[in-house]
Amino acid sequence: MSGVKHTPGRWTAHKTIEAHDGMPECWQIDAEHDAVCTTQFCYAPNTEANARLIAAAPDLLEACVEAAKTFRRYEVLHLDKGTVDGAQKAAANASQAKSLEATIARARGEQDGGGE
Repeated sequence: MSGVKHTPGRWTAHKTIEAHDGMPECWQIDAEHDAVCTTQFCYAPNTEANARLIAAAPDLLEACVEAAKTFRRYEVLHLDKGTVDGAQKAAANASQAKSLEATIARARGEQDGGGE
């Protein structure tokens, strides 16, 4: 998989406008390393939850990358055992890694979920 194409994290979410007179509250997401990258959300009813999830996206992506690598390491370790139990565990680890790799690929705008 290719490298990072998004604005690097750490991102933060904070409320910029309180809800009032039928208008929804607004939340802003700022990228710590890029003062230009600021996004504001003013959608009801899940504005805060959406903003916090988006702000956590770089950390979530990195956690997925590390988890996929770990599952791939365990896949190899279990295959090296040369047992039926090891092969079953390797297949389970491969399945988890493949799922994470597909998610990583979608987040990075890539076509497939191949290994890193």
